[in-house]
Amino acid sequence: MNKKSGREKDEALRESFAEIKKAARELSGEKAEKLPEKAEKKPSEKTPEKKSGAKKNAAGKTAAKTGKEKSAEKAEKSAPKVKLCFEFFGRKIDEEDVRKRAMQAAAKVKPGAKRVEIYIVADQNAAYFVVDGVGSADYRIEL
Repeated sequence: MNKKSGREKDEALRESFAEIKKAARELSGEKAEKLPEKAEKKPSEKTPEKKSGAKKNAAGKTAAKTGKEKSAEKAEKSAPKVKLCFEFFGRKIDEEDVRKRAMQAAAKVKPGAKRVEIYIVADQNAAYFVVDGVGSADYRIEL
């Protein structure tokens, strides 16, 4: 009976992960559709032309910054620092702590993983993680 309930839990977790992944894909699909609309802005005649990102270094050679580098610099300067905490069932859970523990556990499961997804399940007082799209009931962190 214990094995069966364990199998049932594994199957329920797989279904839950599949639903969460599907919802995440749908959300990311909506965002991806919205982004090109913003990028299609045409410069008006009143706006002055922007200078190129080229700069001369000490040797007199030009070094151009890529758009990614520029946007990364802007994001670092303008983005506020965020601290995320979860409170449920009278407990306070720090997102950074859960993230660090999940990353350590994922590194043990698959060193050099490209993507780790973390799911907090409040009623089970646990967080589950998925490593490169592969999840298991064993990939669990007690909160």
